[in-house]
Amino acid sequence: MEDNLAFTNEGEQRVYQLLKHRQESVLPVEETIAIFPLPNGRIAQRTWEPDFLVTYKGRAGTLEIDGPHHNARRALDVTREHLMRDSGIAYVDRVPVETLESRVELERVIDRFLRRLAEAR
Repeated sequence: MEDNLAFTNEGEQRVYQLLKHRQESVLPVEETIAIFPLPNGRIAQRTWEPDFLVTYKGRAGTLEIDGPHHNARRALDVTREHLMRDSGIAYVDRVPVETLESRVELERVIDRFLRRLAEAR
């Protein structure tokens, strides 16, 4: 638990902390982001729970943390990404779980995610 939000593992919490740092200390107030960890949703007769839903500059994006099990289910992940985009999610990005070990690398991933979300059409 952090900020009255529940996380299922330390990796999710680490990503949240870096997103929160961007929200509170890096981005100007008029360009803030909203962070929704583990929101439940329904698209095309399916329910799903992305790791993070983030809104920024009028766009919504999802950020997923992928462990080794995602390699075996890549086709399912791609189908889900298409459904998300078709429903209005502007950008979907994936973070390999190995990235969570390096704060510098994770910061690069988050900065790239926010930049691409801001540019998404």
